[in-house]
Amino acid sequence: MFDRLLREMLDKTPGALGATIMGYDGVPVACLTPKGKRSDQEIGDDLWEAASIDLLLSIAEIQKATDRLDAGNVDQVTIQTGAFTLLMRPLSEHYVLVLALENEAWAGKGRYIMRVVGAEIRQELL
Repeated sequence: MFDRLLREMLDKTPGALGATIMGYDGVPVACLTPKGKRSDQEIGDDLWEAASIDLLLSIAEIQKATDRLDAGNVDQVTIQTGAFTLLMRPLSEHYVLVLALENEAWAGKGRYIMRVVGAEIRQELL
């Protein structure tokens, strides 16, 4: 059901390494990588899943901080490492959209595509 939307996001974002819709429990709902790329880029499935759970917990903690500041909901989180950039956009109180990019990729375009495609995914989740 979500593969078409994730594929659209990957195809429209040069330098995309993968996209996933994940529950805050760490369980992926859908995951897709561009054709010709290895899944999870150099790290094993177990390590990727554990790291994803930690990242999702970080989003939850950031949301708690914005709640204390009465600053509204977290709209997006960006984490850039030496190996890749992760863009994360909460879709609901239960799901988050994650886009992994090469560091040289245009993160601004990725954020725009995530906003547009994320709205469609959100409708599918409801």
